[in-house]
Parts: sequence; C-alpha cells; structure tokens
Amino acid sequence: MYSPLTTLNLVSSVALVTIILKTNFFYDQFKVTFNGSPSPSSSNDPQLHMIVYLQVAIISQALIFVTRSHGFFFMERPSAALGAAFCIAQLISSIIAAYANFGFTQIQAISGGWIGIVWVWVRHLHLILLLS
Repeated sequence: MYSPLTTLNLVSSVALVTIILKTNFFYDQFKVTFNGSPSPSSSNDPQLHMIVYLQVAIISQALIFVTRSHGFFFMERPSAALGAAFCIAQLISSIIAAYANFGFTQIQAISGGWIGIVWVWVRHLHLILLLS
C-alpha cells in the first residue's frame, strides 16, 4: 500500500546520501570524516552504509507514532510502554552505529558527529515537511 510517508522516507534517504557523496558540506560545516577523508571512498563505503542504517532505523521506529494515531501524531499521547520501547530502540540503534564493526557485514562504526547529524537530519527535516 502506498503511503506519502514512504515517499518522504525514500526522498530523505536519497537526499542525505546524495549530499554526502556529491559535496563536502558535512565536512565543511561539522568536520566529520570517513576514516580521515572528507568524503566516502565510494558509494559502497562501510561508514556510509552505517549512516543509512541509522537513518532508516530512526525513521522506521518513529513512524509508529504517526501510524498509531487517528489525527495528527502529536495530538494523542502514546502509552508509557510505547514511549519507553521507542527510547530503548533508539538508544540501541545509536550504540550499534557508534560501536559496531561486524566482520560479516559491510558496515563500520561512525563518529558521534555523524550520529548527531543523522538525528538532526531525520528530526528536523521530517518536522519541517510534516508540519508545513
């Protein structure tokens, strides 16, 4: 089933990856690197994979608040259990992004700077688009 939120998530992910691959914006503004380099070595960079993983994890976990409500997501308060589960899942996703260097995957840990950028990207971009 088609959902405008699915399109928003896709466009958001593609936009973030395109900005990372085609520009040095995040290096110039925040001095975050890919193993010391201002840009990823290729579109198949293990740290770029981790950035995409974190963005998708945050977006998909946050969608529960939008899909469970009958009106605007901020009008109905979620239960304490749902809020706690969301917070724990977000914490685990961020810890995985910061420390995971699994040999059986093509991901590599990213810095706290990148984690912060992804958090801000997801939260502010989606709030701007959803509330405008």
